[in-house]
Amino acid sequence: MGKTKRAVRGAKPRKTRILGQVLSVVKNYLSEHYLALITITLACLSIVISLYGINLEPDIRLVKGAGSETFFSQPMEEESGGCLYYMSVRPRFRNESFKGGYINNATFTPLTLDLEPKFELIELDKSRFGRGDEREVEMKFKLTFPPKSCQKVASREDPFKFALYFYDNTGKLINRNTADENFVFPSEVRFNKPTLQALRSSDYRQR
Repeated sequence: MGKTKRAVRGAKPRKTRILGQVLSVVKNYLSEHYLALITITLACLSIVISLYGINLEPDIRLVKGAGSETFFSQPMEEESGGCLYYMSVRPRFRNESFKGGYINNATFTPLTLDLEPKFELIELDKSRFGRGDEREVEMKFKLTFPPKSCQKVASREDPFKFALYFYDNTGKLINRNTADENFVFPSEVRFNKPTLQALRSSDYRQR
């Protein structure tokens, strides 16, 4: 029994000496090569940060429930006999990414198909969104109808409907809202009503 205790007591100092030797070797290695290790560490961090910056994209989304407003001018007659309206919308967006971006383009799809409309984007707010930024983005455009449609537009009770599609500065279609739902941004105008029409938040339809 006594021999066993002495053997155990003898093993502990040996383990302590071995551990001390290992730590000493590591310390000496670090003291001799610390500059190389720092250089390698910084290089790895630089690569990670570069890849992070390259791959990360803005994540600009429509704010669900914010609604929008549609403004339009009085009709103007064109030389061709058609009618022209100047219009604007102000949807609200938020950037949910660390990387900044902006709304770079917008396209139109008519949902009322019997009027042969022609859209032309004339102005778009391209102010940059930083991380977490939220604001309205105003877009102005021209809406033109051929002569045969102008009388229908002025007298019809049903609204003229169209969808807007927005694209960020990377060319990506912005097709999700802040609730992470797919959406179509709708707009509708009653040309025989006052010049300001507000879309309800429920008008944001999911696809």
